[in-house]
Amino acid sequence: MNRAVCTTAAALICIGRVIQMTRTAMNVVKGVGAAVAIGAAVGLAGGYISANRRSPMKKGVRKAARKMEHLMDGMTRMFG
Repeated sequence: MNRAVCTTAAALICIGRVIQMTRTAMNVVKGVGAAVAIGAAVGLAGGYISANRRSPMKKGVRKAARKMEHLMDGMTRMFG
């Protein structure tokens, strides 16, 4: 009886560690995705600013912001 309790406790500890590791990995993936999306938006905006075109820049920044929002929503659904 005592051995069964020890085995069950060990199994629960292992399951808890796996769940914690999975949560940590998902947080890292979310952070990397957010950084990539923000970097892409900043790069797009910087490219338009250097070209010195005002109205296409506004349109491009809006598109980049929308795409970043869609990416974050998708990642939240996938990993959330």
